[in-house]
Amino acid sequence: RFVGTARLVAAAGQARLGCVESIWFPLAGIPLAAWGTLGNSNFLGVYLAIVAPLAPLWLLPLLCLGLLASKCLVGVVALSAGLAVRYGRQAWPWLGLGGALFAAVVLLKQQGAFLGLAARLQVAALVLGRVAGSGWEHWLAGYGPGRWKVLVPLWQLRAGAPQSNWFIEAHNDWLQLLFEGGAIAMILVLLWIWTHRRMFAGAYGGAVAAIAVAALGMFVFHLVTVGLLCILVLGCATGPDADQQEGV
Repeated sequence: RFVGTARLVAAAGQARLGCVESIWFPLAGIPLAAWGTLGNSNFLGVYLAIVAPLAPLWLLPLLCLGLLASKCLVGVVALSAGLAVRYGRQAWPWLGLGGALFAAVVLLKQQGAFLGLAARLQVAALVLGRVAGSGWEHWLAGYGPGRWKVLVPLWQLRAGAPQSNWFIEAHNDWLQLLFEGGAIAMILVLLWIWTHRRMFAGAYGGAVAAIAVAALGMFVFHLVTVGLLCILVLGCATGPDADQQEGV
């Protein structure tokens, strides 16, 4: 319970700081979204999205405002998935909230709302095309741990991608897992998920779903701040007494 309370207190503090930054940054002429103390607005967004399904109802408005301040579309989608899993048949109001947050972030970001998505799709197409033309051993065992940041930016340079779009990490943990570990690593992870599939139905199910979705648009397991949170949530969700835990 102490760890769960500390997790909520930390998330509330980050959300509160994000709300303050969303007011102060425009006044100071800083054209950036809020990032709390995490150093990046997307890091803040996915952090709050993972914690929100574990939070009591009275804390959700603050976490949603912090997520809105981060302008993180990946975080909004992850939050919607997490709340939908947590509330099950009563999920429709929460999906509506997620849709409203998504629309609000798009309006706030305007023309730049989907630039990140376009860059992610471009690098995914480049990498999958390269792998498709390589030997079977790369499909089976991948290019090796940590090889993404060595190879992919070089491929992007040769393809003429601007430096601002060079991806040191894949911005998709599933894609990076396949690239670095191949089919073997992907199958092992999917078997682990299948073995522990009850974690989606337990007290931590919403947070687990948020992690799975966030990993599609961010490199959550390659960040110390968010990665430790993911490991903690997954550890609690797969523990022997996970069904009896309150999810806080």
